[in-house]
Amino acid sequence: SFQGVAVPLGAAVVLAPSFAPCMSVLKTKLSEPSAVHISSRSTLLLRGRRLLIDSLELDGALEVSVVDKASLHIRSLQVHNDGWRFDELSESVLASDVCPELLKIRGYTLRKRQQRTILIDTPGSYEVVGGELRKISQVATQLPDSADSVSIGGPLEGATPPPACGTWCSSALEIE
Repeated sequence: SFQGVAVPLGAAVVLAPSFAPCMSVLKTKLSEPSAVHISSRSTLLLRGRRLLIDSLELDGALEVSVVDKASLHIRSLQVHNDGWRFDELSESVLASDVCPELLKIRGYTLRKRQQRTILIDTPGSYEVVGGELRKISQVATQLPDSADSVSIGGPLEGATPPPACGTWCSSALEIE
């Protein structure tokens, strides 16, 4: 509950119009909806018209953004982190003169503890397979049976995964 109002919380999912402006387009973006699992405490943000998802297991927060001249196919990805949390504001905070009006109206604040970010900001074709970001070569995109790709992101779920708040980017791997 927030300020005495019972609020059932579930997963927070934001689908930008560039990803799925309507339900019929959303159906084409998720090849196997039964292979997409999002826990009730998760936050998912998806942007990009050329983003496809086959298999995703999310328990935490994930943001995926793909520029118009790029494509990303998430074939298999597992993300587990502390995610985002809605925290109720105490009566003393709400009564404070320094508390912004917006927060007084809401009664809560959003705490972004950890999130995984996949940012494709360089033109080209990319895929995530087994938790690894790869750039697909031009040869592979011309020959459908070819699986020629180059790893650029490293494994998310390896023996030593990157920090839960790391950012995968098509132009660089940033670890914060």
